Amino acid sequence: MRLYKQAAMPRRDMDEKGYMPGHAFAQNNLGCLLRDGRGAKRNLTEALRLFRRAAQRKNPHALHNLGVMYEFGLGVKSNGQAAVQYYHQAAREGVVQAWVNLGMMFDQGSGVPVDHPQAFRLYMEGAKAGHAMAMHNVAVAYRDGRGVKQDWVMAYEWYRQASEKGNAYAQASLAWLYETGKGVEQNDAAAAKWNRAAAEQGLTVAQLNLGLFYYNAVGVPMDLVRAHKWLALAEQFGHQGVAKLREDVETKLKPNELLRAQRMAEEFDAAPVIEEFTVPGPARPRETAGP
Repeated sequence: MRLYKQAAMPRRDMDEKGYMPGHAFAQNNLGCLLRDGRGAKRNLTEALRLFRRAAQRKNPHALHNLGVMYEFGLGVKSNGQAAVQYYHQAAREGVVQAWVNLGMMFDQGSGVPVDHPQAFRLYMEGAKAGHAMAMHNVAVAYRDGRGVKQDWVMAYEWYRQASEKGNAYAQASLAWLYETGKGVEQNDAAAAKWNRAAAEQGLTVAQLNLGLFYYNAVGVPMDLVRAHKWLALAEQFGHQGVAKLREDVETKLKPNELLRAQRMAEEFDAAPVIEEFTVPGPARPRETAGP
């Protein structure tokens, strides 16, 4: 934190004009720390100022971060049009996350008119660059026929690629495809595998599904202890309507089994996969989970 501050500060007598405006990379990174409250008290006003300074020097990630600030109204009044402009600039400079964010703006009509085909093209740019959420969004477009002709096989293929890169939303959706046989041969064991992968990352819908799989012996042997664990976690992390299911499982457990299930739930620590290209920032509320 201290080194970022030193590098980000303007200094005199450092160039032919007698003034060095500070290192744009350090300004952007310090802005991220202040925006997110990491290593220092959260300060959105100062973060915005640092992003602007770095953006003036064409730092591509600062351009993207300004888009985030304007989109979500962080330290500045929310302005979708300004967010789109900054995302455009960052995307042209190769920031893959900016392609994805821009696609979401076109998908939702935020700062621009709704344009699903354009959103699909932008997601595809990100997907080709290996961005897992972009791959997920391409899959959603094929699944729903939004901006492209509906194609369950292509939806499966993109969900599979995103899942292998660790995207929990894609993993839960891929599990649903295997469970229902949409776009791929029906396979309960594969459905259980991908639900487990998403559940381990803390995705509540996958935790609920995995609990039901263990309860009903779908793709896995019946295991009421694990069923209780996953249902309890889904309930704890906000999934509605789980309490009755968990209580039903609880009536079938011996006291020592219930204690083991409760201990397993207490010791659970979600381990989300961090996407390689994601610039640190607030969670995007428009990420669409699968069916």
